[in-house]
Amino acid sequence: MFQKIMTGPIGQRFLRDVKKAGRSIFVWTINDEDTMKWSIRKQVDGVITDDPKMFLDVCKKYRGEKPRLKWRELGMMVLTEGLALPVSLFLRWQRGSKIDDKEIRGLLGKASKR
Repeated sequence: MFQKIMTGPIGQRFLRDVKKAGRSIFVWTINDEDTMKWSIRKQVDGVITDDPKMFLDVCKKYRGEKPRLKWRELGMMVLTEGLALPVSLFLRWQRGSKIDDKEIRGLLGKASKR
């Protein structure tokens, strides 16, 4: 998942639902210390970063402190939430709120055969 989407209320709910379903969540692109701390705090299962050494250093030093969002990150969160909300509402209206695992696996199977 694009990490910026995960910071707002919709992303928080999605993250909670993914964890509740026993699924893994990976976020990208995590290249600054505050976002790395956010990822550790939210216990995501993996990160994609251009600086793995920095991420390991942040993991070693992290003591549970809450990361501070910068104004730019807050603006990006508002923008992504503003875009994600109408799209998610449209998709729920079109497809319903339930996700059929068998249907998803079937679609993935068809895509992998191409």
